[in-house]
Amino acid sequence: MVNLRRVVLMMTVIVGAIVTVNTTMAPAAFACSCAGMSDEQAFERADAVFVGELRQIRRPTIKFSSADDSRFIFTVNQVYKGVVHATQSIVSPSDGASCGLEIDPGTVALVFAHSPDDGEYAAGLCDGTRKLGLQELLADFGQGTKPQPGSSPIGEDNSIPSLVVRNWYWVVASGAVVTAITVRRARRRRAFADTSLSIQQGQGE
Repeated sequence: MVNLRRVVLMMTVIVGAIVTVNTTMAPAAFACSCAGMSDEQAFERADAVFVGELRQIRRPTIKFSSADDSRFIFTVNQVYKGVVHATQSIVSPSDGASCGLEIDPGTVALVFAHSPDDGEYAAGLCDGTRKLGLQELLADFGQGTKPQPGSSPIGEDNSIPSLVVRNWYWVVASGAVVTAITVRRARRRRAFADTSLSIQQGQGE
């Protein structure tokens, strides 16, 4: 007979293995190498330029590589180029080794972003994005404007391993239900077989 506790325990262990697999399977990181660029050059290449304070970094639930996307959520103060929202999501690799942004929450930064994808811009170390010094004068970007009200779309980490980990309780519960149904059917079959055998033995007597 199948032991429900063992099945639930096994499924929990499987989910735990998915959580930790990135520590054993993640490829080796290599240093990011960028060519030098002035603010003026970065401005010309960017689709959006703004000054904002980094409020939050949303890391992937499961990270297999330093190149996996993180989302840097900024509160925008001033916009110098492009359509930027008051709360703006910037997609960037999760680690500086893959040229991802290296900015801590609470930092005011000058952001050069590219190619909006469903409302989310992308940026990295090599695009010119950097911490902004106190009372630092920017290059001649013009007057600047206020950001669009509201928030840009903020995407989710929808990789299969992340979805499994975020919804592990449903995975375990579903496995337990399937197992319970299987055990119940097996018991019914056994009871039916025992009944049939008893009838046959009675008839034989």
